[in-house]
Amino acid sequence: MSVRYGSLPFAEAIEFLKQKIDLATDHWDDIRGEENDHSFIVAGAAKADLLADLHGAVLKGLAQGTTIAEFIRDFEAAVATHGWTGWTGSDTAQGRAWRTATIYETNLRTSYQAGRRAQHVAGAAQRPYLQYHHADGSIHPRPLHVSWNGKILAADDPWWDSHYTPNGWGCRCYVTSLADRDMKRLGKTGPDPTPDDGTYVHKDRQGREHVLPAGIDYGWDHAPGATRNLVKEVQAKAAGLPGEIGRDLLRDIDLPAAPRSKVGMTAGTAIPHAQLVRDAYQAMTQRRRTVVEDAGIRIVAARRITDEMPQWQGVTPRGYPPGMTWDHASGTTTRDGRIIIPQETLVGTGADARWKPLSEELTRGALSHEIAHVLDRVLGVSQQQRFRAAWAADIARAAQQVPADLEAARDLAYFSQAIPAGPIESWAEIVARLDGGRTAQGLDALQVLARTAAIARTIIANLHL
Repeated sequence: MSVRYGSLPFAEAIEFLKQKIDLATDHWDDIRGEENDHSFIVAGAAKADLLADLHGAVLKGLAQGTTIAEFIRDFEAAVATHGWTGWTGSDTAQGRAWRTATIYETNLRTSYQAGRRAQHVAGAAQRPYLQYHHADGSIHPRPLHVSWNGKILAADDPWWDSHYTPNGWGCRCYVTSLADRDMKRLGKTGPDPTPDDGTYVHKDRQGREHVLPAGIDYGWDHAPGATRNLVKEVQAKAAGLPGEIGRDLLRDIDLPAAPRSKVGMTAGTAIPHAQLVRDAYQAMTQRRRTVVEDAGIRIVAARRITDEMPQWQGVTPRGYPPGMTWDHASGTTTRDGRIIIPQETLVGTGADARWKPLSEELTRGALSHEIAHVLDRVLGVSQQQRFRAAWAADIARAAQQVPADLEAARDLAYFSQAIPAGPIESWAEIVARLDGGRTAQGLDALQVLARTAAIARTIIANLHL
């Protein structure tokens, strides 16, 4: 087997592979879907130094165009140096050749396609159609992959979310983009009907069932790079390089540089509050801030939420009890991409309502909570099956206990909202608590949602969030 690509290397593909975090796993499907966009794994490789060497060897192949033979030499050297034995395929020469080729080709192929997808997404306004191609010369062609050959769909058709190539082990299918003039040349006035080939159920090694689109291998029902903005990652890197080098890197993607978001303040806001919000944001990891900035989010320190959103006066937020309004909230994210952190909120209701400055703990917690919502929209944490299962178990256990007071009862009701709201808010509050802040004032999410918090800790650590 050999990997054949057109114009390697190119910046988006290299960035996709380079920025992955080395993650020790026992099995190849310990992580799936979007987690693969952020993690470099070699099943069974548990030592950090070993993973780093293997990651470097694959990256060299992508960046320098080295051959599979050179990768095998690098792989064998890393295995010998770090004393890795007993790995799948290690017993025979044929097995070693198969395993090294699988590692090398899978990583190169997915990185290349992630980079191409990033370019397709960035250029969708000029080339709004994508065409599926089945690779010629396949020894064992998959019938459905053959049936998709030549299909043209809109670039934003949801079908691509699960069918953007590659679609299985050894799959060499690929996707190209088309402009209106290309469609005219092909004699087409619009896209083809979206294929509907049904689904099938795969049972994994732990007995869990996964419903997958027909024709897509287990673990491959995800468009590579979909949870990352590779064009903006390259632009950000170019901005920090010396003039000509940075321009050369940008020339490879030929797109304008994107603005970075800032922390701002509005009229009537006390400077110490704005500085606290800025400091809390700057204390977050670079990776977390990059996700926020790539999403185009602006952070605003304000006097009150309804100063910025007057149309929300008197409105009860989702999950809040009657009588409470947006002026009781310690933070929010608006539809136009602003995270608003107020310096004061209402406490109490009715005749007992009064304005109170937001404490430092609540300010930090509110910012972490709202940024966690941004992370969730990008990474889909609260939608993951294992996260929701842990959340359901935690909520069921908590429901058997009587809350200590009214605040605790309100918090439990907030965490217990029906899916999707419950898992979404639980994830956000867990992140706030892990950052040393909070928005819930009656219950500690790390205790009440202990199983869910354990999964959140793992995700945050693995993705360096």
